[in-house]
Amino acid sequence: MKALIIGLGSVGLKHYNQLRGINSIKKIKVLSKRPKKNFPFIDKKNVKIYDPDYIIISNLTSEHLKTLKEINKLFINKLILVEKPLFHKFYNFNSKRNKIFICYNMRFHPVIDYLKKHVSKKKFDYASISCSTNLKKWRTNIKYYRSNTSKKTGGGALLELSHELDYLEYIFGNYEIKYSVKKKLTKLKIANDDFYHLIGTSKKLKYFDLKVSIFDNKEERLIKLSNENNFIEADILKNKIKFFDGKKIYEKKFQKIDTLKEIHKKIISKKFLNICNLKEGKKILGKIRRFEY
Repeated sequence: MKALIIGLGSVGLKHYNQLRGINSIKKIKVLSKRPKKNFPFIDKKNVKIYDPDYIIISNLTSEHLKTLKEINKLFINKLILVEKPLFHKFYNFNSKRNKIFICYNMRFHPVIDYLKKHVSKKKFDYASISCSTNLKKWRTNIKYYRSNTSKKTGGGALLELSHELDYLEYIFGNYEIKYSVKKKLTKLKIANDDFYHLIGTSKKLKYFDLKVSIFDNKEERLIKLSNENNFIEADILKNKIKFFDGKKIYEKKFQKIDTLKEIHKKIISKKFLNICNLKEGKKILGKIRRFEY
């Protein structure tokens, strides 16, 4: 199988390194505006001749739509993985020419996988979902204020950390946002928001709140679920879940896996179940559009 990576920033490089370790990938080419030494680059005019089987779109989020349209026009019956988020804002793009997926690889995190398999059918009175990270620590090779994230087209806190919106629906089904707060609370040199707080409801969750921030020195990614009989705390970064039934506490730990490599292997082997498709990727952007404006 031949692979093509479009865009070789920090994320594109991660995709490149993962694909190199997959035996079924026999050849990799990279299409980028800024070629680097020791990488197998290809000119845009030669992409059709190369005829890749698997295409990863990992250039600027604001360029995803244009790139996807070009690839979709050029090829048919290809496997395409678009780095999340699908676009920097909602576009009603549709295609039946190729199999298009969005890289919400956290669906394959062992904690998320366990909640999906063993907890998703239960109902809870309250859920607290939080993601705190520090934009300054994301990349070591570039100043944070020069990164795509800091630009207006980069998307801000919620788009950059939209995994939370994806796994919320992946685990608990369709949800409705009742209230939202979007703010820039710090003096970070970015053109976007750095904090989001969403409040909503679903059939499985009577009430939930979701907080996302990109300025915290203490990083965490937590899901807390509670009802009259149970309390569950899922720690995604520490790969463990704590259960409390009112009498005792017990803990389940998980072995760390490379979720990015996992999603590549699933797509390459055409095991598409549980992978975010084009319709689902658009739905996330549609929800953001409704409560953002």
